[in-house]
Amino acid sequence: MKDPESRLGWEKGTAEIKRHPFFEGLNWALIRCAIPPELPDVYDNGATEATSPKGNSNGYLECKAMGDHLEFELF
Repeated sequence: MKDPESRLGWEKGTAEIKRHPFFEGLNWALIRCAIPPELPDVYDNGATEATSPKGNSNGYLECKAMGDHLEFELF
């Protein structure tokens, strides 16, 4: 087994991973609104057609907060 203490993120958690050069330029605040490069087929209650979310002109999904979660409106 490899030494867990030598793994990326062991000392400072996710902050250490987010600062890795591989993720340079990534906007972590908007990552959940980004459209993935490939969407799996989604079926709803036996429907035969796949559905996929529609993004806006900048390539991000429209994220709207609802109900008691309005504090996340611009998250």
